[in-house]
Formats: sequence, C-alpha cells, structure tokens
Amino acid sequence: MSEDIRDKFANTDMENQIGVLQKSMYHMISFHILKTENDFLDRIAETHNHSHYDIKLEYYDHWLESLIATVKETDPLFDSEVELAWRITFSSGILYMKMHYDP
Repeated sequence: MSEDIRDKFANTDMENQIGVLQKSMYHMISFHILKTENDFLDRIAETHNHSHYDIKLEYYDHWLESLIATVKETDPLFDSEVELAWRITFSSGILYMKMHYDP
C-alpha cells in the first residue's frame, strides 16, 4: 500500500514470510480470543517497534485494509458482517502492537 512498506520488505525471503504471516495471524486471533498476550506476540511487538524494524503505527492500519481487501477478493461469502468480524478479531492485536511501538 506504500513505497515505504515495500522498502521494508526489499530483502525479505517472501516464501518464509508467508509462514511468518500465517503464524502471526494465528497469534493475533489467539490474542483476541484469550485476551492475554503471548510470547510470540511479545517478540513480534518488540522486533517491530521504533527501536528495531520501525513499523510505523499507520502501517498496521494499511495491513488491516490489505487483509480486508484480500478477504473481499477471495471469499465469495464476503459481506459487511464478515468484514466486521475480521476487523474486530484483528483490532485488539493491532492495538497491542501499536502500544509497543515506543518502549
């Protein structure tokens, strides 16, 4: 969704990144359901903060919008209720990540 984000992935092994993304999504969903942090999410929050990968706060919003666009494109049952469910499920994890941006 932006050149800055694209640049962050310039030297990334994208095949490996798919696995990382899948694992991250699992932990974001788990965080939403259990309402408690976990070691994986803690590590991701730390590596993505201002002092490390510097994943800016607005990038998380772009990520969610990209996720929603992908679901809309690939799910034949997509509607406003499905969209809301995805947004609610990932919002708490995104907020958690944002809160760890500036340690």
